[in-house]
Parts: sequence; C-alpha cells; structure tokens
Amino acid sequence: MSDADITKLPPPNEFAADDGGLTRWHAAFDGITVRPVFKGVFIEAFRGDQTVGFSLTQEQARHLAKLLAEAAK
Repeated sequence: MSDADITKLPPPNEFAADDGGLTRWHAAFDGITVRPVFKGVFIEAFRGDQTVGFSLTQEQARHLAKLLAEAAK
C-alpha cells in the first residue's frame, strides 16, 4: 500500500493493528475547515459550539503540511 492510499478508519476508541503496532484514536474535533485566504490559509476547527481558528502564512502552511506528512510516515 502506498502513502497515497486512503484506508477506512477503525471505529473510534477501539484498538486496531497496523504496520506500527496497535493504534487507537478518538476525534478531538467534530470538523476542520481549511480555506485559502490572501497570501495564506485559514484553518478553523470546531467541536460543538466551540471554535478555534488559525491564520497561517503560506510559509507556515507549507511547514505544517510537511510536519503532517512526516508524522504520517
């Protein structure tokens, strides 16, 4: 399977075996929205009626994307 393949997530809070061993996940947010804005990106994460937003420059957005890609290896 390549890094680009998308696999179905196991149910939340249940253990699942993968190449790295056992994993378990739970959702920290109900949703995340990513929108391009002038010279950057706006990320909004929400859970229930609570919202947190981040304004990132293009450089910060690229750095975050690189960190996420490295962590997913």
